[in-house]
Amino acid sequence: MEDNLFKIDKQLYDKMRNNYVSEAEREFFERQEWKAQNEYTDWELIIESNENEDGFYLIRYIYTEYELGTTGEPTIEDIHTMTLAEILAVNLKSVGFLNRNITFLDWLREQDYKCVRYDRDKNNL
Repeated sequence: MEDNLFKIDKQLYDKMRNNYVSEAEREFFERQEWKAQNEYTDWELIIESNENEDGFYLIRYIYTEYELGTTGEPTIEDIHTMTLAEILAVNLKSVGFLNRNITFLDWLREQDYKCVRYDRDKNNL
């Protein structure tokens, strides 16, 4: 059901395809694309805050909505987007999550996606 994808995400998946920097990145994008097209969820915890030193968490809702948050600073608001492309483009310094200029995509790449898990869909727990 490719109709679930927003144009910006279709462009992201097309751009990333065959340009992955690692096998872990390929798996991340292929899984997210498949889930966006085929798998509804009330919520799916993709990154757990206690499994990375920066305390970030990432949740997917419905098909393509994402929430990025941190446990590091209680006064910082979570970021909610309708697309994966938007959440990956978030500059973590500009939203107060880190003290250095880095996008969430580049942060994931630094981690080589090690904090990402694919088995925490609320509908399947």
